[in-house]
Amino acid sequence: TTEQEEIARRKGPNEPLTWDDVSRMKYTWKVALETLRTVPPIFGSFRTAVKDIEYHGYHIPKGWQVFTAQRITHLDGNFFNDPVKFDPTRFDNHTSIPPYCFVPFGGGPRMCPGNEFARTEILVTMH
Repeated sequence: TTEQEEIARRKGPNEPLTWDDVSRMKYTWKVALETLRTVPPIFGSFRTAVKDIEYHGYHIPKGWQVFTAQRITHLDGNFFNDPVKFDPTRFDNHTSIPPYCFVPFGGGPRMCPGNEFARTEILVTMH
């Protein structure tokens, strides 16, 4: 991309990336997010129901384990327009994605504590 070419032009031979370089990789991060959306790093996760609930006619008692499958949610047309199309620009506006519908690193209090480290590693590797 132009973004990557610009960073490469400013660097000398064998000069390492700086934090400033990584922070300029806006479009590259959107490509990474779209990759994580289409192929999440984990298939899913278990959560414990904190109260009795009814979901689509099914009773789920408090204390039961519930499995969430990230890829199914990430490819749901109710949350993402044209979900099978690889489109990094869908991340131009994060607020258009409903909460907990894009969770490659989990969400809420159980968010992966290494997500920012992973972000940096992904961007450096893609460069």
